[in-house]
Amino acid sequence: MSGHLHADDTEPASAESKEQTRFAKRTRQRRAVTGALAEQPGFVSAQALHAQLQAAGHQVGLSTVYRTLHALAEAGSVDTVRGEGGEELFRRRRTPGHHHYLVCRRCGFDVPVSSPTIEDWADHVAAGHGFSQVQHTIELVGLCADCTRDTT
Repeated sequence: MSGHLHADDTEPASAESKEQTRFAKRTRQRRAVTGALAEQPGFVSAQALHAQLQAAGHQVGLSTVYRTLHALAEAGSVDTVRGEGGEELFRRRRTPGHHHYLVCRRCGFDVPVSSPTIEDWADHVAAGHGFSQVQHTIELVGLCADCTRDTT
């Protein structure tokens, strides 16, 4: 076997070049996920977002969608709630800061709610047990006014 390359041979890509290609692909896929999430009017599941991306022609794996959504949530850019069946739902955070939501279990309509009483209570309970840097999630799930009207 000769050490020379023939015209139809290609040089093997360097490790650095391969890593750059993988990074660019991940960046492109993550941009697709964040772009699709930004277009959502409310909370959406990772599976539904993945299906929308696939329908739009993006080649993004479901695991990439999950990883990206969880990374965004960890960074504080995305809010999460649990749907009626326990599925985690995601939405781009509209305003800075920690939020709780009142979510309609039928149509998904949501309203951010704030309660200093809840925040104080959570801090008090955590401190009473020697905990610090505690995070919490409180989800209020019910029927919005429109869905309540539709059930009567």
